[in-house]
Amino acid sequence: METQILLLLYFILVIGPPVILATIFVRLDIFREPLRAVVLTLIISYAATSIFGEIKYGILDIPDAWYDNNFINSLFLIALPEELTKFFVLYFYCARIRAFNEPMDGLVYGSLSGLGFAINEAFGYAYLYQEESSEVIEVVDSILMRGLIAVPGHAFDGILMGAFIGVMIFRKVNKSLFILLAILVPTIFHFLWDFSIYAGYGGFVYLIYFIQLIIVVLLFRRFRNLQKSKIREEELKINK
Repeated sequence: METQILLLLYFILVIGPPVILATIFVRLDIFREPLRAVVLTLIISYAATSIFGEIKYGILDIPDAWYDNNFINSLFLIALPEELTKFFVLYFYCARIRAFNEPMDGLVYGSLSGLGFAINEAFGYAYLYQEESSEVIEVVDSILMRGLIAVPGHAFDGILMGAFIGVMIFRKVNKSLFILLAILVPTIFHFLWDFSIYAGYGGFVYLIYFIQLIIVVLLFRRFRNLQKSKIREEELKINK
């Protein structure tokens, strides 16, 4: 019975932060997204992450020297493939559904693609934590730290990616350039995040976190203003 209670506690701690963040990001959209599309994005991103993990750890025979090299590991084994996984979900699924019909949707579905990835990863780490430590408080503390730092980090990366995808689809821009930026910008942030941790400069992560948080706030503010302008234009048309 005690084991079942602990597993339930761990489950709540793992799933809680992503669900709360998903709710916040969805509600920031003035034109709310269909619940079905929101849930499906999370599920598809979760599944894509599982496929990515199977390819990385089960199929590819990656030399140990690559893992030992912080630059190669952080960029080519973590940041780039993880952001490409989110990109595939966002670009090849989300951007093609009917509900994806304005720039703001890039931010919303970008966050969801990142959170689906984060949920999958968080379950994996939670399993490792409880395997490595018999102290409940240590496991809880580790899961909470991931929920407060790493989970939002994945969402922020997805939002940055989604901003470029949203603009690319609904504005006249260089599409190839914006696709490149959609992958490159979050990959750079992700790389700096992991490289700092493995290099022993964990405190630098908080600076990256703060910078991304500011960018995300500004993006949502800008895109919400675009939505408000659209509403005012529609009201003027009706009143004419």
